[in-house]
Amino acid sequence: MALPLEAGASKLLFTEVSEDELQKMCSTLGRELSNADMDAVFSRLDADGSGVLSFDEFLVWWDVGL
Repeated sequence: MALPLEAGASKLLFTEVSEDELQKMCSTLGRELSNADMDAVFSRLDADGSGVLSFDEFLVWWDVGL
């Protein structure tokens, strides 16, 4: 799945995403994940342990097709 905007432009529009927000985004995109699966995904994506995903952390997952 490609980003609708070029990565540079998307990065400017992207704000940090919490686990709750990521769960809602996935649901909106038709990707229902159990709480356990979401916990596992978020833990792997949140490379810096900040509790939110930066654009670069999110992009890793987006690039492999959510």
